[in-house]
Amino acid sequence: MKLNRLGILAILMLCFYSCQNDDLNITNESETFIAVNLETFVASSDLDDSPKGKYVGVMGHHTNADIHGKIIINSGEKNQYSALVQMTNGSSLKFKGIPQTKDASIVLFENSIGSFIMNFEDFNNPVQTSVQFTNELTDGYIVAQKSTKGVDSFVLTGTYIDTTNPAFNGNWDVMGNGAVVIVDVEVTVPGFPIPVTVNIPTENIGTLVVTHTGSTTPIMDSDFEGNGALACIEAAIGTGFSNAPFIIPSDIPNPLGGAALGGAGSISSGGQTSLLNGFDASWSLSFGAPIPLAGIPGGFSDDNCMPAASGTWSWNGRTGTISITSI
Repeated sequence: MKLNRLGILAILMLCFYSCQNDDLNITNESETFIAVNLETFVASSDLDDSPKGKYVGVMGHHTNADIHGKIIINSGEKNQYSALVQMTNGSSLKFKGIPQTKDASIVLFENSIGSFIMNFEDFNNPVQTSVQFTNELTDGYIVAQKSTKGVDSFVLTGTYIDTTNPAFNGNWDVMGNGAVVIVDVEVTVPGFPIPVTVNIPTENIGTLVVTHTGSTTPIMDSDFEGNGALACIEAAIGTGFSNAPFIIPSDIPNPLGGAALGGAGSISSGGQTSLLNGFDASWSLSFGAPIPLAGIPGGFSDDNCMPAASGTWSWNGRTGTISITSI
């Protein structure tokens, strides 16, 4: 399907509108022991089949909304052991890692306000055994997965709330499967004699992580339905996208050269059903990140590509909204 240059961006305008949460109150740790830049380093592929390497995921707490963000863990890259949590308000927490076993398959991470232990013996399914903070009576949680072939899984953090009972709320986080697939879409640009190919990076959703104020254990789902919003995406952009729910993990390159178009953090996940605490939850989350070069502010949409204020969910007689907090 061919369309003008703004056509490739239309889905990101139709589908998406961002929302802001109140600033979090966690202060930034001033530790200086981390030698590897945890925000930018690339996992070594020669560590793919070992407990060592890079892991990414989410950290949170079932009652304290201030403890929530993306976690990046370095377990042995360049002989360093450290972790960084990018909190949803833009601040960060840093942890120093101390191996507890000779093969470093179990590592204690700590700082002045908290600690956690990660067990990497099954490195494809790492397990946290304790996430403790000095000011909390109960443990937090971490869900992480290994970065392989030098590629990190994309992490999108969010929250949900019951429309009629705000006390019913929690975190709604999405992680990619770590495999980026480029979808090539032909776009007709005025003044150009031939269509221009736009390379759109996509990553299928791999894990949903949901927490609730009344439960200390996060609920996870890794079995997803076909994307209920796929038809409107194909109509607005073109064919070639996966039928699975997906995200756009990085900016869309500008087919005409120059600065990238934006779009990183967009998600298309319509018509989903997840078993949450014994009951099926129906949910839809389609959001497009802003495209500044095109003057598109970004926003949410429903499964018919109509503008919406948020994502939506229904569960056990309740209904509510899903919001994006950070990418």
